[in-house]
Amino acid sequence: MPDNIEYDLDTSIVIQSNKSKEIFYNNVDMPINLRILKLINNFVKKTFKKNIDIFCLPLGAACEFPQCFLNLDRDKERKKLVKQSLKDLKKYLKYLKPKVFFPAGGTYAIYGKFHKLNKFIAQPSFPEIRSATSKLNTKIYNIIGGGHINFENSKYLAKETDVNIANNFDKKFIKYIKNYNYYYHTRNTKTDLNELDNLFDKAKLNYFRILAFKKGITTKWDIDFNIYKNYELNNSCTIDIKKSKFLKKYQLSNHNNQSKKVYKLECYMEYDLFKSLLSGRFPWNTSLTGSTIMYKRTPNIFNVDQQFSLNFLRV
Repeated sequence: MPDNIEYDLDTSIVIQSNKSKEIFYNNVDMPINLRILKLINNFVKKTFKKNIDIFCLPLGAACEFPQCFLNLDRDKERKKLVKQSLKDLKKYLKYLKPKVFFPAGGTYAIYGKFHKLNKFIAQPSFPEIRSATSKLNTKIYNIIGGGHINFENSKYLAKETDVNIANNFDKKFIKYIKNYNYYYHTRNTKTDLNELDNLFDKAKLNYFRILAFKKGITTKWDIDFNIYKNYELNNSCTIDIKKSKFLKKYQLSNHNNQSKKVYKLECYMEYDLFKSLLSGRFPWNTSLTGSTIMYKRTPNIFNVDQQFSLNFLRV
């Protein structure tokens, strides 16, 4: 869905070696499809008089979806995203015909008490990547986590990474990271709902003041913030009611009650985090995608304006 807030996600980069003249293209996190890739490829050919030799881009989802969405079949969504990612990769490689491809951006693991969500992260394993591209002429290398590729005597030579190290999901690693505290936790925090009410009221005024300048916003939304002193996940990776302490709900709407096609987003987070975000101690973007906030959304559509507008909800 196109956005009206003018949020820029990322930019890609093209590099040419002064020595070998080989061309490296890294798509980074920029949204892409075959039409855009053709435009980039035509630019490269026109500018450098040469084809792209090395191509890389992130695969799967490096965000909060689907692992943090409580009202979805997260395993089904994970498989769907992985399948589509591999299908797109195969399509891009068939078009570009680069000599070398490797996944960009690395992998990640969710630390702390929400580590159970790791099983829903929608990123293909390297064996899946290699299997999906096995019939193509492009060399597929795994250099995540310490590997490298050299270009010597007109040949690419790679020192690849062990698959288990690159994926970061072995039991020893999870055991090591699961007890880490989150960045927003503070010791002996006193819960002051009056203070939180005042922060939210001031942040909401600022939010609507900034949105008022964005006249082109046409989508309408409701955002609920369900605030807990602390919350835990059960074995089903939903909120454990018995071990979690609910405090209060805050609501945000950019429409009147007669509006149709309203996007509903429910956010579940802990008191320390919500207070830190409202006060500007941390940026919203980091937490929105950092697997420390749980969500429910209706319909199941990513509304760019709705989510990224929260960057303005601060004093």
